[in-house]
Amino acid sequence: MLFTFLIIWGSVFSTLAGLVAFLINYMEMSRHYAEKRKPLIQAFQTGALTFLFFMCITLALAFGLPSLF
Repeated sequence: MLFTFLIIWGSVFSTLAGLVAFLINYMEMSRHYAEKRKPLIQAFQTGALTFLFFMCITLALAFGLPSLF
């Protein structure tokens, strides 16, 4: 039950964190570059890494937290 709860909420909030990181980074980087492709690629990489970071934390908690109880 706790595992499923953590995975569901972790994936929801990891997706939101990745999306927000993408948007913030794209808005900031688009000011510094005249072309649109480079900021888009960098923002996508930032969003993907943010998603992976928070998803790894979620998985670590999902597997490690139930063993404490």
